[in-house]
Amino acid sequence: MVSDTDNKLATRALDCVVELLADHEWEQLTLQQVADRAGVTRVTLWRQLGGKDELRDALLHRFAEDFRAALWPVLVQPDNGAQRLEAALRATCLVIDKHLVPLMAFPTRFHELHTAHPGADDPATVVERILSDGVQDGSLRLPADLRRSAELVFSAVFWPYIHLRDNHHWDGETSRELLVGMTMRGLKVS
Repeated sequence: MVSDTDNKLATRALDCVVELLADHEWEQLTLQQVADRAGVTRVTLWRQLGGKDELRDALLHRFAEDFRAALWPVLVQPDNGAQRLEAALRATCLVIDKHLVPLMAFPTRFHELHTAHPGADDPATVVERILSDGVQDGSLRLPADLRRSAELVFSAVFWPYIHLRDNHHWDGETSRELLVGMTMRGLKVS
């Protein structure tokens, strides 16, 4: 069983990693820097959380948890598929904003984790369910097979959103409006 102290240390250490990533490349970041920032010894950090790979994966797990929490209300709301898809894509962008620094630092690791361990919380599976509902209720059209369409829709927002926020320094609202708006126009039944 994980104690509250362990949870607090994990939260503090992960927050410190994010702070350090704002100014350092992942490759140059050391456990000692994280430990110093978190106010613990490197040995304590290692024993409680592991090495850099475990810290990276914990950051991405935290993103996945927030993603799941943001998408669950969208999955169960009574709106039609098109309304739910738009809400899901907007929620995805807001979660990305909250975790933008780690997602920029590990651009492909999130994808690798979900491809290696697909499940009910896989982003494309969430979008697939909403697309299926939208096709059934007549609010969305399906340009290709369901799974590929879901992967395309998620990727059409997720990766460009990160790119626009990081590389082009677009603000979140502009990025969301343009990406979600264009994606929805391609899928909504008029």
